[in-house]
Order: sequence, then C-alpha cells, then structure tokens
Amino acid sequence: MIFFSQKNRNYPNLVFNLYYLMINNMAASFQGGTVLSALELGTRRVIAEYTDPFIAGKLISMGILPGSEVEIVRRSLFGNSIYAKIEYSLVALRKEEAACIVLR
Repeated sequence: MIFFSQKNRNYPNLVFNLYYLMINNMAASFQGGTVLSALELGTRRVIAEYTDPFIAGKLISMGILPGSEVEIVRRSLFGNSIYAKIEYSLVALRKEEAACIVLR
C-alpha cells in the first residue's frame, strides 16, 4: 500500500493517473446504448452498465444494479432530476447521475 509522506510526494498524481485510466477504460467499453436521462416517460428498460465509476459505486450501494428494470415515472419541473422506478423502489436521480446509466 502506498502512503502519502515526504518521501512520496507524487501520490496525488498517482491517484489522478489511476482515475484517468479507469475513466478511459469505462468510456472505451461503452457500447453506445440509450442512457436513462434520454428515456421517455413510461418506457421500461434494463440497466446494462455505468459510464462513471464513482457514480456507479453510489448507485450500486443504493441497490441499483445492472440487470434491474427501470421505468421513468416523472421529471422535475426544470428537468434537473428524474423520478424513476427501479425494480420495487422509487428513486430520485440527478440528471448527471441518470446520464451515467446505460440501458439496453
């Protein structure tokens, strides 16, 4: 394990480089499916993958897993958030979070 100390001053650069590689690999695996933020009201789809690993971690911890069925229930007045039914739960997602969910 790498610890931040006086001897290892490039630790923040190492973390940034690992994050950059992870994002590029996720973007390269993106197959061009429909994202949740572009889905019409009432349409049902299945979650295929995520494009952002940090938002993916948050969504997976909430129980929003690949293979779950999604339906858009409502959008906010100004379109900044989406109210979705995912399996048996109702979830409010920001537009940025919904744009990271790829559907099939």
